[in-house]
Amino acid sequence: MKKAILLLMHQGKSYTEEVAAATAGLGLTLVALSSRPEMPEALEASRRHLADCVVTEEPELHSGDVEKAVRELADRGYRVEAALATFEGYRLLMAELNDRLGARDCAEPALRLCLDKYALRRHLFAEKLSDVRVHRITPGSPPNSTPPHAGS
Repeated sequence: MKKAILLLMHQGKSYTEEVAAATAGLGLTLVALSSRPEMPEALEASRRHLADCVVTEEPELHSGDVEKAVRELADRGYRVEAALATFEGYRLLMAELNDRLGARDCAEPALRLCLDKYALRRHLFAEKLSDVRVHRITPGSPPNSTPPHAGS
């Protein structure tokens, strides 16, 4: 079995060439899981830098896709050691898989908080690490309404 890094790609796009170079420098093989690309040529450009690639039928990746790809890649001779995602939308999938694989990564709850800008600002305010007050703007709100206090 070849030790591999799994690159999570959105519709065939990522920094594949750069990631392949870094992966090779670590003595690892780069494989990928991609959501179905709108334009097939996007994926074809990336494939040149990959040892193997699994493509879903959906335009977006989900947790089940990652699990299925890891099993399929294992059947093809690759042992996924860790995951990498350059697309922010797949960052939680990356952390989830890395946790299961025992690869070092951010804890999923902390990462989820950091990716939710509103929740993060409220958390920083509550911990007295920021005095920035935030409020959620909702459709139909009058533009000059008084925003609620961030701590409430």
